[in-house]
Amino acid sequence: MGIIKTIQRSRSDFLKPKQKSYRDLDLKVKLMKIGSITEKKNPSVTEERALLFELSGNESIEEVIVLDNANPRFGKVTVFQMKEILNDMGFNIDPWLSGKHKADFEAVMNINGYSIPGWVKIARVVARFFPSHEKALLLKLSPGRDRLHLSAFENTDGSWIITAHTDYNWLNLNLVRVLKSHIGHGAGDFITGTLMACDLFDSFSEHIKENKILTSGEINKILVGGYNKSLVKKFHINSSKNLAIL
Repeated sequence: MGIIKTIQRSRSDFLKPKQKSYRDLDLKVKLMKIGSITEKKNPSVTEERALLFELSGNESIEEVIVLDNANPRFGKVTVFQMKEILNDMGFNIDPWLSGKHKADFEAVMNINGYSIPGWVKIARVVARFFPSHEKALLLKLSPGRDRLHLSAFENTDGSWIITAHTDYNWLNLNLVRVLKSHIGHGAGDFITGTLMACDLFDSFSEHIKENKILTSGEINKILVGGYNKSLVKKFHINSSKNLAIL
């Protein structure tokens, strides 16, 4: 069961990067326009899978995140390493209410406050006795209002293609918005999700080099920063559209 697996994985959340499978990786993180894939004459097998759903044109996605290991001496980023990285970043990599959408796996993080009043206080009290479960209580398994949703595709060249969006959490009490967010296509916010996820990967890459744990407090600050960036980007996009109409 996903919840049990997530709790089990969280027991190692307090171990530093030097004790993890990804300790020798030099993560290279970049944003790439989807045209680099959608306009390819001969896409890879992995890119073909992404084109079936995430990059089919039904989703309002403009960019994807590409992850690679800049240190070829230690090979490509494996599935095990990628899952451990996402777990330590605060993601639940065993979501039970999420479709795979042709991806190798999906990951979700609960964001933007909580549907249950006083949840933070409850989580903090429990974390005093079980400190390694703090990320699970505040991010991975929390009753968040929204969620950050990733789809991970392992490419044939050893890199990873990541699509990201935010949407309403299934635990959100506004059921009408939840249903609209998950039924059909194009309901997720890919601009906000992509910027949030990219900033998280950038920060985590630095934490690996410095052998530091990315804390839940740092994660929340990064999410807020990504959200603010998305507001600026949306403003510029809308301004350009309005000028084009004039």
